[in-house]
Amino acid sequence: MDYYNLLELLHKEFKPKKYLEVGIRNGDSLSLADGNTFCIGIDPAYHIKAALSDNTYVFKMTSDAFFEKYSENGCLASHIDMAFIDGMHLFEYVLRDFINIEKRCASKDSFIVLHDTVPRDKVTSERNRTTNFWTGDVFKIILILKKYRPDLKIYNADAAPTGLTIVSNLDSSSDILFNNYEKIVNEYVGMDFDNLGKDVRSELGVEVADIDRIKSFFYT
Repeated sequence: MDYYNLLELLHKEFKPKKYLEVGIRNGDSLSLADGNTFCIGIDPAYHIKAALSDNTYVFKMTSDAFFEKYSENGCLASHIDMAFIDGMHLFEYVLRDFINIEKRCASKDSFIVLHDTVPRDKVTSERNRTTNFWTGDVFKIILILKKYRPDLKIYNADAAPTGLTIVSNLDSSSDILFNNYEKIVNEYVGMDFDNLGKDVRSELGVEVADIDRIKSFFYT
């Protein structure tokens, strides 16, 4: 299943009232939200080509700047139901976005979706981009969450081309990731694809991209 297809199924199944997306680019994934969903899109260099609903508001700024400016009021005054992180493809950026979303605008029933969590090979998952197709080292976020936040529910779906991970059981009161941010970055920055071993999918807990299995996983 293509990750766009799975993302659209998540919108249809869970029907989020409020949706936030980091890294909107052309707006293709942002346009998958229902027209009644209040949508927030963040990207410092977006170039919208897709048709977006009248309930969609886009911000041309970095996610760090957005959370600093809007977390206490305005569009984040109430919690979001679903978020999609697909911004800068370096794990420390994804980690910061995850921390900010969980801490500043998530409830117990919210969930966060992460893209590029199933790397294809060493070259396209390196920190320095040398290819047109590039996931960066986003895959490290899976290992980090499993180690530092075992309380989270994580479903790493095998959605083409590079995975889509759904994370639930969020806890806005948790300071573990925030307090250990520098330690985590130093711990994982030197890691690369080869450190995953021979069975990459097993190491990252990759599962079938099936909406019924995802629903069963989170509802039990």
